Amino acid sequence: MSENARDVGSALIELEPGLALIFGEADIPGVEMVPFQFADRKTRENLADLAVHAVGASNVAAQGGLAAMEFGGIIRLAPESLKALKTAEPIIKDGWNLGVLRADGKFAHQIRWLPADTANATQALATVGPAVALVAIQQQLGEIASLIERNIALSSSILESIRAEQWARIIGVQRTLKNELDNARHIGDVTDSVWENVRGIEHEVESLVELFNGNVQRTQKKLTAAENMKERRDVLLDHGEAIVGDVQGLINARASWYMYTALRAGNLSLRAHDDPKAASLMNKLISEGRERYERELRGSADLLDSLRRQLGIAAETGDRRHFRFGPLRRATKDVDGFVEQLQEELNLLLNQNLKSEIHPVTAPAIAPAQKDRVDHYLRVLQYVLEPGETLIGIAEAKVNGSMFSRWVSVTDQSVRISASSRLMDSGVVEDAFNLEDIRYVRPPATDATKDATVGIFTKDDDYILSFSGLDDEDVTLHDVGSFARLLGNYQNQVREELPRIEAPELVASASKALLDA
Repeated sequence: MSENARDVGSALIELEPGLALIFGEADIPGVEMVPFQFADRKTRENLADLAVHAVGASNVAAQGGLAAMEFGGIIRLAPESLKALKTAEPIIKDGWNLGVLRADGKFAHQIRWLPADTANATQALATVGPAVALVAIQQQLGEIASLIERNIALSSSILESIRAEQWARIIGVQRTLKNELDNARHIGDVTDSVWENVRGIEHEVESLVELFNGNVQRTQKKLTAAENMKERRDVLLDHGEAIVGDVQGLINARASWYMYTALRAGNLSLRAHDDPKAASLMNKLISEGRERYERELRGSADLLDSLRRQLGIAAETGDRRHFRFGPLRRATKDVDGFVEQLQEELNLLLNQNLKSEIHPVTAPAIAPAQKDRVDHYLRVLQYVLEPGETLIGIAEAKVNGSMFSRWVSVTDQSVRISASSRLMDSGVVEDAFNLEDIRYVRPPATDATKDATVGIFTKDDDYILSFSGLDDEDVTLHDVGSFARLLGNYQNQVREELPRIEAPELVASASKALLDA
C-alpha cells in the first residue's frame, strides 16, 4: 500500500450534511453505519471506484492510495463530529480535506473527506450514475423499515384503540412491503418480480395517506382560524386523542407510501443506466416523494409540539379532563406520554430533533410581585414561552384600571399580559406585543409611597400598570422602578410615527422668503 493510503485510513464523500459514503476503514468511533437496502449491480460497481474518481485523473499518487480503499457503505456522523469537521480550517491534500473525527471528547480517527457542496464531491457522485439519488435516501429507508418491523411486532398501538379499522389496513400494507423489502435485500435488487408483488397496493397506500393527512390538515386549519389563545387551547385539548391517532396514522401511512415509492424507484434503477426516461422518472419519484414525506411529517411534528405544550399547562393548572382512547379513559399525563413517543418516532424518521426543548423557568432578578405566587406562575410559563425565549422580568399589577391584577412577563423578545386567575386556569395570554413595538416607557414618580404607576406606550396600544400596597419586603418602589427601566431599554421611537406640528411663524417666514426670491 502506498504512503498516501497509510497516512489516512478512511475517506468520506458527503452525500448531504451528516450522511456520507465511506471508503477504507469503516469501524470508526462516533459514526453509525446505515443499512444499505438495495442498489443495482452497476451502481455498486461505480461506488467501488468512486474514491479514485473523486481526486481527478491527473492526481496519480493519490489515486494509487485510494484504489486500495474498498467501499465500506454509508455512515451517519454524530452532530458533534460533523460540526467539528465543518468548523475547523480545512487542510487540503491531494484534492481532499483532511480532518479528525472526535469520539467521547477525544481525537479518534483521521480521515480524508469531501464536503457535499464542493465541486470534487459533485463530480465524483455524478460518476455513480442516475441511481445516486436512491443511494442518498438509504438512511431514511432504514428508519422506515425499522418502523414497519416495530409495528408488526406490536400487539397494540395508540391508533388501534382509536381507528381500529384503519390500523388493520396499515398493518396489511406494511406486511406486504416488509416481505418484498426483505426479498430485495436478499438478492440486492428490486427485480421485476419483487416490484410486481407490491405495485397493486398503490391505491390502498394513497387512500390511507389522504385519510390521515386530511384529518391532520383539518385540525391545523382550525388552529389557524382560532382568534385567540383560548380557542387554540380548546381545539388542541378537545381533540387531543384524535390528534394523537391521526398523527400516528399519517406517520405510518406516509412512511409506507415512501417505502412503496422507493421500491418503485429501485426497480426503475435497473434500467436507468441505459434508459434516460427511466432515469428521469426514478429521480422525479425520489425528489418529489422525499419532499412530500418530509413536509408532511414536519407539519405533524409542529402539531404534536403544540399539543404537548397545552398538555403541560393542563397538568400544571389542575385540569381534570380525561381523553378517551377506545374504551379507555386516559389522564393528561398518559396522553403526554403518547405524544412524546410519536415525537421520538418523527425524530428518527427525519434524522433531526423536531421536539422543542421545554426547560423550567427561573425567577428573573427583576420581579415586582409576591414571591410566593411567582413559582406557580413560572411552572405554567415554561409551556407558554417559545423555544429560545429568555425570561428577563415579571410583574404583577393592575392594567388599565382592571379590577384584578395581571401578570406582565418580559422576555428578550416580547411582553405578555394575562389575568392572573386565567393564566393559572388555562395558560391563556390576553395580550402580547414585541419589544420592538415599545415607543415610550413612563417610570413611576420618585416620590410615590404606597402606590405607583408605570406607563407602556406601544405602536398600537397603551398600558398603565398600577402597583399598590408597596412595602419594604415583597414589592418596593425600587423594584417597580427597575421594571420600568428594563422596559425603557427597548424604547424605539420611529421618526415617521412622531406627530408633526407646523409653527405658523415658520410657515409665514418660509412663504416670504419664496416671494422675495
